[in-house]
Amino acid sequence: MKILWVSDSPLTPTGQGNQTRLILTNLYLAGYEVVNYGVYSKASAPFLVNGIRVYPTPNFESLNALRDIMDQERPDILILFADPRFFLPIFSWLDEFRPRTKVFFYHLWDNDPIPHWNTRIYHAFDGIIAASQFTYDMVRQVAGLQTPLFYAPLVTSPEEFYPITDAGELQEAKTRLLVPEEYDFTIFWNNRALLRKRVGDIMEAHNLFHEKLSKRGVSTLLILKSIPGPKDQEAVDFLSHKNLFPESPLVVLSNHYNIQDMNYFY
Repeated sequence: MKILWVSDSPLTPTGQGNQTRLILTNLYLAGYEVVNYGVYSKASAPFLVNGIRVYPTPNFESLNALRDIMDQERPDILILFADPRFFLPIFSWLDEFRPRTKVFFYHLWDNDPIPHWNTRIYHAFDGIIAASQFTYDMVRQVAGLQTPLFYAPLVTSPEEFYPITDAGELQEAKTRLLVPEEYDFTIFWNNRALLRKRVGDIMEAHNLFHEKLSKRGVSTLLILKSIPGPKDQEAVDFLSHKNLFPESPLVVLSNHYNIQDMNYFY
């Protein structure tokens, strides 16, 4: 069976990219043929990684490119994995793709209210795969939904993220990655530097938290980790906002870190 997976590429340093890497690698090891039409800015020609054949693209606006890949690869299943707004051009062509292959939507939704505006999208697929229990319960409440619904939660590798029990190893990592000072309470925020991620709310909440607890002799630290985002209307300059709370202990991290270091952070 051949699967064509449309999302970020396995090498893209995003949540969707990491999930693509883990899921497709394991599907390949299980004997499936896997192809990725994935967002990736550092290549323009197809390449192979972990047994996954990747067709890189800057975005999903070129429907002819996807049509060409469909013609060449002839997948048994087409799976879309990203927020619905990224696939609006593809949605308009689902009637062309569905007679040729089954089309599934690997779907993650984080919060209430139920997005009833997605109802027409849900009806357009041969199946919806919920990536979390919340998503599964939410989609089940969509009135009149006849599309089959499945549950396959997001994954992580126990070889990449696991408990660190050696106190000395943790202290060495803390000193190397952060600051040597000890804090009674640490908040770690790892996200994209975009307005919709509400980092300003996080900073203000921590400032109030710090002001209250410091009077009791309790020290707090807020760690903001995010790689710089695109210079658009949503991009947030952490350092500019930091000046709004000069007394609030804050560390801003904007570097790329490997999986081992991310495990230390968590």
